[in-house]
Amino acid sequence: MNLIQQKYSVNSYFCTWSSQNDYCALYPQPGRSARDAMGEEFVFGENGLIHQFPEIRSSLYFLFDDGWDVPFGLANNDNGDFGSLIVNDERFPFCTGEPQERLKKLADRVVAHGWKGAAIWVSASGKGETAEHLFTPEEREHYWRERLQWSRYAGIAYWKVDWGCFGNDVAFRRQLSKWKNEEYPELVMEHADVSPPVSGIEQWDQSPEQSGRFFDWGDRPQTWGKIVAFADVFRTYDVSPFLSVPTTLDRVQSMLRLGECIGSKTVLNAEDEPYICAALGLETGVMRNQLRQKDGKPFYPAPTEPIRALRWLTAFAPPFAMNVGETRFGKYILTDYSVFDGKNCWVTTYGDRNVPQGAPSLVARNCDLPYIEYPTEEKPYIVTSKNPTGAVCVAVLPRYSAEIGRHTPPAKITLHHTADQPIGVFGTVEELTVVFDCPLVGKRILAQDLAGDTAVDITEKCSLQGEKLTVNGALLREIGTSANGADDQSDPGVVLAFV
Repeated sequence: MNLIQQKYSVNSYFCTWSSQNDYCALYPQPGRSARDAMGEEFVFGENGLIHQFPEIRSSLYFLFDDGWDVPFGLANNDNGDFGSLIVNDERFPFCTGEPQERLKKLADRVVAHGWKGAAIWVSASGKGETAEHLFTPEEREHYWRERLQWSRYAGIAYWKVDWGCFGNDVAFRRQLSKWKNEEYPELVMEHADVSPPVSGIEQWDQSPEQSGRFFDWGDRPQTWGKIVAFADVFRTYDVSPFLSVPTTLDRVQSMLRLGECIGSKTVLNAEDEPYICAALGLETGVMRNQLRQKDGKPFYPAPTEPIRALRWLTAFAPPFAMNVGETRFGKYILTDYSVFDGKNCWVTTYGDRNVPQGAPSLVARNCDLPYIEYPTEEKPYIVTSKNPTGAVCVAVLPRYSAEIGRHTPPAKITLHHTADQPIGVFGTVEELTVVFDCPLVGKRILAQDLAGDTAVDITEKCSLQGEKLTVNGALLREIGTSANGADDQSDPGVVLAFV
């Protein structure tokens, strides 16, 4: 039996940006930037990115990130070169004709390879605009309405509006969404506030008095709150590699609580933290890939995690708006540290020091806080939610320290649940106990790796006493990693069903 059947549509995507950087590492050339990797061979060639994630690409948009609409060799926006939204025909020679025809040829080729649709990175300023020379309001409106019309004609499904002259301008972003709603309401428009990769610390501030928390980050909480009043999707923005979990989690839980207060209908995108996205009902922007380096090792040690997350979101628990339910958090604040020495992040201005990032140890969305037992003094991050579909999900997320790297402290979790809805379990769980609202009389307990195709009957391997079911963590890890490939360090992801 296969428990995983796609039921729901999501607005998640595979983003090319990290892969553009990987390409530069594979084929280094003097002066080549990640932007210069973007082109027809890189995307559509025999080993191109268009062939990535066959398991889930029918559910994902393929997002052409920074570089697709500019000439080769650009390093900055000094001359206002970004934002044309005209496919560069040197990069994609098959995209000929008028601008809308070029976009259509690009979008059609993406769909022909089995993706849900095409998405594009969009500069938050038009071609020709610089800080010293900006369009008039009339010029700006004509410019963006025309490009929205091009995208509507071409079937471009998603805009990722990022940096540019107006990258941090709320009024511009609000106006762009207004024009979108009038010209092409079906388009999904993602907004963000261009921000550094760690929260609560400005890039050039060397003061040791830094909390590493989102709500201590100047006026960014207020700015982000203004944007989620109108955005279709809000991206919590770029993070550092080693502190990705606490940075992303703190931004997400803060924004969910804020969105709840203002009644925001926006859906959050927590980018390439797929288990946070799955467990809290968020869109994801997959940045990792399934490619291998020249020595045969994978670029990313956990390439199967996005597959598990997307299958959970599309089969059982789709992303839902910020104004649905309440967000609660536990009493402990955990803090991870990483030394920013210029080698582990693209930002080098934090200095050679331990940078903190903190987040609550426990976040629960649209449900009560679960009971957690910690066998050791160190705690992991734990997130859980109840989806409007009734499905419940929990994820145990790793910690990071310079001494031992990425690791997951043990936790025993007790959830309350109904007997007729599935449960998603992500990450390494020491023990899972589920207290149901009625005894599981005559029910079989099935478990399936969310990256696999076959469920396993684990009824005889569980402890069932009346309304209380207990599943050993070792069994969840065994089943939840059974689809991992060679050299795949992806954490478990399993669905439990009761039939």
